Amino acid sequence: MSVIGADMQIVGHVHSSGVVRIAGTVLGNISADQALVMKGGKVDGNVNAREAILDGEVKGFIVADERVEVRESAVIRGDITTPRLKVHEGAAIDSELHMAQSTAAFQRGGA
Repeated sequence: MSVIGADMQIVGHVHSSGVVRIAGTVLGNISADQALVMKGGKVDGNVNAREAILDGEVKGFIVADERVEVRESAVIRGDITTPRLKVHEGAAIDSELHMAQSTAAFQRGGA
């Protein structure tokens, strides 16, 4: 697991083949197997992952191959593309939602 601590700010893209846990700020895109944006964490860029669990703030597109979970303290400003979505009561979302059996099917233009 790669951790971006609450006292850290990353300017640039973050890429990992594993889990990325963001408690600080990322000004750039994130690509990972699993992206965890913790309460108090901020991402100003796109998130591309197999699974995204969001409890902080994201300004950018979110694409998850399997699922997105938006927890109660999350603030999302950007479109979400995923086959499965779970939203907890209290989350703030300003986006368009695109759902298909897989993100590959969505990118091909069919379900």
